[in-house]
Amino acid sequence: MTLGQQELDDVVQEVFAKLAKLSKLTTILPPEHPQNYAYICRIANNLVINQKRHISVRHRYLEQERSSAGGDDAQQSQSPEDQLATREELRHVQQALLNMKPTWRHAFYLNRYKQMTYTEVAQNMGVTVKQVEKFIKQALIVVRRAMEKARRTEQ
Repeated sequence: MTLGQQELDDVVQEVFAKLAKLSKLTTILPPEHPQNYAYICRIANNLVINQKRHISVRHRYLEQERSSAGGDDAQQSQSPEDQLATREELRHVQQALLNMKPTWRHAFYLNRYKQMTYTEVAQNMGVTVKQVEKFIKQALIVVRRAMEKARRTEQ
């Protein structure tokens, strides 16, 4: 797996950015010192290795997605029984969310679906972070119990 010109340009840019952060490099070693060149080569080598790893992980992920999807829709790979069990579990979770305390549900929604931190949720709801932690903990307990109930009913 080789890097294209664009990836190499990115590596050079990253090396430059890393060197720009190191203002002490020229005071420790003179610019013409051989260790500076070795250091720059080591930075570039590490960046190339990281880039190759990233590309490899991305390719493996895409291959996994293709093989698990089995076509246009991921549900095609599930048996009808699995699809029914998934729908039943989803129905139980939806019902649990509707039945839980509104403060728990709101904190859970802001944290899990709006990607807000606990601090942001606390500010949004006008409560302390500790209260948000308790709300989300209780919401997660309710959701977990609903999922367990769905699994027990399918057996």
